[in-house]
Amino acid sequence: MTDYKRFLDPTQDYTVSHMERMVESRLNRRGYHPYTSYGFFLSYKEVDGYFLDEKFVYEIDGEQVHRNREEKDLRLRSRIEKLYGVKVHPYSYHSPPTKKRADEITAEIIDNVVGLRRI
Repeated sequence: MTDYKRFLDPTQDYTVSHMERMVESRLNRRGYHPYTSYGFFLSYKEVDGYFLDEKFVYEIDGEQVHRNREEKDLRLRSRIEKLYGVKVHPYSYHSPPTKKRADEITAEIIDNVVGLRRI
């Protein structure tokens, strides 16, 4: 695997949020194992998770971090969709992250993945 860290923008914060960890944990407990923390490196963009076979990518964005970055996020998601033929599904939450919102996001991701597996 290529050492991708040399391509990352030092002005960006690439840490995994508490909400991302909560959702990943819930997905894993339910038998869904997304690829996370690596994958699509495009313009210093690392996606939060994806299901390779279903071509399903999800992004979990806290409003406090992504405020005033909506246009940039949309451009990057569009580029990922065009270059890789996947659909990027954004999910947002307000700080602080709650268990209820983590459960809602997890359920929406599972519904989408299950729907794509039926096709």
